[in-house]
Amino acid sequence: FAADPLELLSRAAEEWLGELSDGSKCSEQPFLTKATAPHYVRVLFSALLRQVKQAQLRPVRGGYAASNLATDPEDETLQRNVATLQQLLGIFVSLVLSTRSFNSKMVISTVIRESCTFLSWFNREVLAFVSAHFKLVPQQMVGLVKAVQPATRVLQAQCVAVKQRAQTSALAPAARLKLELEKIIYQIKMMLQENNCRE
Repeated sequence: FAADPLELLSRAAEEWLGELSDGSKCSEQPFLTKATAPHYVRVLFSALLRQVKQAQLRPVRGGYAASNLATDPEDETLQRNVATLQQLLGIFVSLVLSTRSFNSKMVISTVIRESCTFLSWFNREVLAFVSAHFKLVPQQMVGLVKAVQPATRVLQAQCVAVKQRAQTSALAPAARLKLELEKIIYQIKMMLQENNCRE
C-alpha cells in the first residue's frame, strides 16, 4: 500500500533501478540486485499498467466530446491530467531505459510485452487527449509527445535485436510492439497536420 502509488513507482523506476545500474547496491532496497532486477522490472511494469487503467482522461469513442474539453489553460482537471501523464510517461521511460543495464532475455521479453500494452493505451487515449487539447496548451502537449521518445528509440532497437537473436518467445510481442510504434508516428503526423504544425 502507498499513499501515492505514482510517487513510489517513480522512485522505484528512476532512483532504485538507476542506483543499481551504476553498479552499486541499492541502499533502500537490499533485495534489489542485478540478479533480482528482472523480477522488479516485471512487478513495476504490472503496477504501472494498473495505474494506467485508473488514469481518467475522459475519452469518448472517436475523440472527445465538446463537454469534456477544457477551455481554460489553467483548468484544474486538465493540469491534473497533464501532471499524471508526465508521471506515467516518466516511469515508463525509466523502465524501458533500465534494459540498457539489465539486458537479459527475461527483461527484454517483459519490457517488449508490457510496452506493447502501454503504447496501445498511449495511442488510443493519450494521443486523443493530446490532439483534443493541442491548440489550448500546445507546449504541454508537445512535451507529452516528446517525453516518450527516449523509450521508443530503445524499443525499436530491441525489436530488431529480438529478431536477430531469434528470441522466439518475444517475436510475436515484438511484432505487435513494432505496429504500435508505427501507429505513434502516423498519429502524431496526422495530429500535427490537422493543427497546421508539421515541424
